[in-house]
Amino acid sequence: MTIGIIDDCESDQQKIARYMEHYLQEQNISTPYFYFYPNGESFISKFSPHFFDLVVLDCIMPGMNGLETAELLRKRDKDVVLIFVSSSCNYAIDGYLVDACGYLVKPFTYEKFLQVFVSALKHLPARHELIVIPDGRKKRRIPINDIVFCDIDGHYSQIHLCSRQVLRIRMTFVNMTAFLSPYPQFLKCYRGCVINMDHAKIMENMNFLMDTAERVPYRKKERYIIRKKYSDYVLK
Repeated sequence: MTIGIIDDCESDQQKIARYMEHYLQEQNISTPYFYFYPNGESFISKFSPHFFDLVVLDCIMPGMNGLETAELLRKRDKDVVLIFVSSSCNYAIDGYLVDACGYLVKPFTYEKFLQVFVSALKHLPARHELIVIPDGRKKRRIPINDIVFCDIDGHYSQIHLCSRQVLRIRMTFVNMTAFLSPYPQFLKCYRGCVINMDHAKIMENMNFLMDTAERVPYRKKERYIIRKKYSDYVLK
């Protein structure tokens, strides 16, 4: 899960991230990837559609306020889940104008935060569901949308995540791809590699450029088949 937190108060940023991380760990859900921004301008200047699952916006900030930021965000991404935070109740109604699913008034307790956060998680699209992959004696719960691509290294299957972290799991690549087969966003590039097309920015000459700035090659012999599958998926 990828979360953006826009707030001009750094301590509030850290408090929100800490509360989220604590709850998700209790639920055995992978630690999210946080991106922090001190104001709306810095967030919008770096924003990419469909990159964030959840965005938390402070309503009152210097320069572009939370509602103005959310309006620009919504023009480019209608799916991202929004939560507003503010030291005032006066902006609660404005949140409905941009389809915010929660509103927190500062200062808030962990219990009050959970009421809003748990409700927000229910609004995440189905593509953010988790897969459970055995790893020795334990099981890893990985959000589907966190997977950028998977490849093989010796006896290990590798899962490359949005954070550029690589999970190495002792499992055949055939078994690994079996876990991903129900999800149409995964495309086989060559014998030991599949990509998540939701993270592919563009199909270059013999490579996919992923939104993590990584390049994943595909088989030259199958380039027309791969190109068609990718094009068909993007059009859908």
